[in-house]
Amino acid sequence: MSQSLGGRYQVVRCLGSGHLWTSYLCRNAELDGSLIVVKVLHPGLVDDDRTVTQFRDTVFASYGVSHPNLIRVYEYSRDKDVVQFTCEYVEGRSLAELLSEEVRMSEDNALSLLEEMVAGLGALHDAGLFHCALKPENILIGKDGSVKLSDYCFTNLSIESPADEHGGVIGDINYASPEFILRHHFDARSDIYALGVVAYEMVTGGVPFKAQTVYDTLTMRLKEDPPSPRSLAPGISSFFEDFILKALAREPEARFQNMDEVKQALDEIKSLKLH
Repeated sequence: MSQSLGGRYQVVRCLGSGHLWTSYLCRNAELDGSLIVVKVLHPGLVDDDRTVTQFRDTVFASYGVSHPNLIRVYEYSRDKDVVQFTCEYVEGRSLAELLSEEVRMSEDNALSLLEEMVAGLGALHDAGLFHCALKPENILIGKDGSVKLSDYCFTNLSIESPADEHGGVIGDINYASPEFILRHHFDARSDIYALGVVAYEMVTGGVPFKAQTVYDTLTMRLKEDPPSPRSLAPGISSFFEDFILKALAREPEARFQNMDEVKQALDEIKSLKLH
């Protein structure tokens, strides 16, 4: 892979692989040897012009967004059959790793993380972009405790359909909104729904809807209300439960309509907890 960008990147290790790309931790050999992440599109997708174009355009769209709570995207490149982009490396761990250790998080800790997630999502939405893949694996927590959202804006590539024609999952259906499942429609309120799932998971230890099959999980999402968060985590406040359930409303019109409303609600929860 070092040849793909003129020998600039020396691979340290493979960070993992998804259905779109393989991620590598690298050193920038031409500069100061600083660590960077290089995400390489799978070879089997390189000949699909539509996928490569969407991949490139998504990276280009990310160039215009800079915020402390978003992973910075640096450079897109293509060298023959290697298509890749580089982005910021965060030394720390993902929220998924944290939850696997703690199982459940306190309300105060969850609120602190949510505030930073909301700030990052707000910056994306202000730029006319959506995250489209918000989940604990894409929420990175640095050693200093700061939060950065990664892998945003890859809508058409990563979640065109909750399940493919063979029934296999594309993306992660646990965080897909009802309107996306039904109509493949995505807007800011769909990100808010995913945020609600993440909030629910942080304090209860699990996602609100989980069945044995993809079909049953999707059916629950469309027809049932989530179990009360307080029934699973009695220590959280009623107003935090109300916040989570509003974010998880089946109808987009019943949710918070934008990130400003979400931020205001979080501020109100903090204020109520002080009294």
